[in-house]
Amino acid sequence: MKPHLDYSSNIFLHSGEDTRFQFVYGSQLYGTFFGLFAKFKFDIDSSKQSANIKRIDFELINYKGILNIEIESIDVYPNYEEIETKNDVLYIDLFVKAGIGDHKPTIGYTKEFSKSIKVTNGSYFSIYRTLLPLKSDSDSDQNTYKNVYDSEFHERDGKISGLRKLAEFPDLFKYQSKDENDKSLASKRIASIRCQPSNNKIIIM
Repeated sequence: MKPHLDYSSNIFLHSGEDTRFQFVYGSQLYGTFFGLFAKFKFDIDSSKQSANIKRIDFELINYKGILNIEIESIDVYPNYEEIETKNDVLYIDLFVKAGIGDHKPTIGYTKEFSKSIKVTNGSYFSIYRTLLPLKSDSDSDQNTYKNVYDSEFHERDGKISGLRKLAEFPDLFKYQSKDENDKSLASKRIASIRCQPSNNKIIIM
């Protein structure tokens, strides 16, 4: 199998690219296909080999499907690397949830940084997505919320219902902090083939 970073998109950081949203992630949940877009506010170093990101504006757009997917939160971890290739990574933890009751076809979320995040030309902007259950404040046996069956976490056949049994696959995508003292959640996060992260190569011009 080819290294997973061979399958990636690009993010362009150069003059004029701070006004448009660039596609960075796509997936499907509850039968709804959705895309995540990002707009970057940044300064480029004179060498054009690195850039300092001041803010990222995210927008999630729902396409086909019944339930709208919403951004619950986004965490940003600079100074990471992909374990196998040692490529520098700006690691993004994306938490999403299906919205019940409100129609929100486009969801916005902004991350503004008190200290700019430096990224280098050829590094990666990698997104790992975590889905939260419809009723996240209940125990794992709660399979419905407002009469909507949570089919991503549960399965049923007539009166038989239970938690979905996920097939086990080898872990192919691994990221870690380059700071040996970093014990944050993301430093321990390993993505599986079942929910592949999105890898976007950063091109500075």
